Amino acid sequence: MRRIKLEILILIIMNTHVWGALSFLTVFSFAAARLSLNTTRNNDDHKQKKSTDELVLLGTKAGPAVRGVGLSTMPSANLLDLGSHRIIVDCGLGVTRAIVDAKRSVKSVTHIFITHYHSDHMLELAGLLHTMWTTGLKHQVHVYGPDGLADVWNGFLLMMNFDLKLRQQDEGRPDIRDLVRIHIYTEGLICSQVDEKTTTTIPKQTNNNNQEEMVSTRNILKVSALRNKHPPIQETYSLKFEYGGKIITFSGDTTYFPPLAEFAKGFILFFYFFPFSMCVGASVCLCQDVS
Repeated sequence: MRRIKLEILILIIMNTHVWGALSFLTVFSFAAARLSLNTTRNNDDHKQKKSTDELVLLGTKAGPAVRGVGLSTMPSANLLDLGSHRIIVDCGLGVTRAIVDAKRSVKSVTHIFITHYHSDHMLELAGLLHTMWTTGLKHQVHVYGPDGLADVWNGFLLMMNFDLKLRQQDEGRPDIRDLVRIHIYTEGLICSQVDEKTTTTIPKQTNNNNQEEMVSTRNILKVSALRNKHPPIQETYSLKFEYGGKIITFSGDTTYFPPLAEFAKGFILFFYFFPFSMCVGASVCLCQDVS
């Protein structure tokens, strides 16, 4: 599995699209690519430590069918490491195996976000949660999805009732309902969580001769949602992740949608899906700061 630095990825220009008043460099993505989000920020003479944040594209194929041809053969799934947060964005078929192939522990996932309920974006949500549980999940995992997520969760509990009860009794496992917290979201800020394990060092001006001193501050993960256009579905969203001065935006499946440009403003990485354009089944990364 190749590790690709973001600055190198930007140079692989496949095409240029003009979207509204903005031009983006488009780069065709492929399954299991790793995009380093490492940055070193300069503030006057101060230099911050490099982060180890990373995006792993676990699956970028559009549609539910699995075919053995093309740059990506597995449906939508992404892994986003931001500080101590291990985030999954969409759970298409094969996401669990792809996490293992990316050399991550399945039980280390802390957050799961579903953009909409097409099967190629959520078919393996239940399978991932079950595998996390049977692998030894100890912490609470937060699952976010549009209206309908409660039905998906309750359907999983009903379908797996025999197995869940048996493993609790026979293997001494905790009740999975105590380890999974369900969040139903709509537009706006949907998650704001302090990272208790990581800090960022930033300069702070003091009252003593306008001098600066370096102070440590806790990073905060903020996630916002914007309802996009993916007819005939109504509850379908783009997601923006903000952490440690970085903005990473996922368009979700959408048609031409100008408000997305303002929503993604300031990004260091913009992941755009256009499953029903002239390039059927392709996904693209749009890498440019539009601030």
